[in-house]
Amino acid sequence: MEPFIRWFGGKTSKLDKFTGFLPSNVRDRVYFELFLGSGAMLFHLKPREAFISDLNERLINCYLVIRDELPALIKELDGFRDAEKKTWNAGFGKDEKLRELYDGIKSEFNDSPVQGARSAAMMIYLNVRCYNGLYRVNSSGEFNSPFGGDDKKRRLIYDARNLASMSAYFKNNAVTIFAGDYRQAPICDVPYRKRFYFLDPPYVPLTKTASFTQYGSSPWEEKDFDNFRVFLDGLNAGGAKFLACNSDTPKTRALFAGYHVFSHAIQRSASCKGNDRGTVKEIVVTNYPVTSIDDFIA
Repeated sequence: MEPFIRWFGGKTSKLDKFTGFLPSNVRDRVYFELFLGSGAMLFHLKPREAFISDLNERLINCYLVIRDELPALIKELDGFRDAEKKTWNAGFGKDEKLRELYDGIKSEFNDSPVQGARSAAMMIYLNVRCYNGLYRVNSSGEFNSPFGGDDKKRRLIYDARNLASMSAYFKNNAVTIFAGDYRQAPICDVPYRKRFYFLDPPYVPLTKTASFTQYGSSPWEEKDFDNFRVFLDGLNAGGAKFLACNSDTPKTRALFAGYHVFSHAIQRSASCKGNDRGTVKEIVVTNYPVTSIDDFIA
């Protein structure tokens, strides 16, 4: 299984490196991922029992629809595929017609209810066809990424086998899916000592003008990062194990002081300019000892 959607900060390309940071008994623990995004780590580990969530209700709707309404989702996605084929067959002016198709779906998406197969299909389509594959919302919570243009190597809108595998995984395992703040997970009777949390929250900005520190439509402020530290301390006190990620800045170094912190350089995965994707430093934070990992500096 692979993520069905691209998400800023997704960990698909970094899974091999992150595997070395996981507890040796991670598969014996109940998995919690409360900033789900594309779910790369979830689909990599495929835990038998998990609690997964994100504040983005439309994103979580996609996961629920994949689990419960896959045939309806495929039907809607096929409708978008067929509409694109008609546009391609139009010949002259197809680029503008593809943009009109995209903009029409974007407008409907922003005006539509959050729930249901239609909403999930529109979100998947827009994510595949938007500029840089980057899901972005404005302060009103409306999706506002522009059309990505006509690409000769156009990505398929969806992978039927992959979606079917996801649906079967969710149905055949004890995976609880919910939308909400990371501190509002459903009550469960799993002892903290049997839990593992993979946490990929908004990043502390590297510069004053940096963006994509948002959680939902509102950017995280200093108090939100401080609240996250309190949350981690609660997990630690209860006996849970966690692995968290963030940018490598003086702020994060102070924020996670007292835990195990490892730094490494990564390639930017998103930028408004394709040639502006240099390397930046990130950190991995754990509350359990980890043997030094290649390319990571403690």
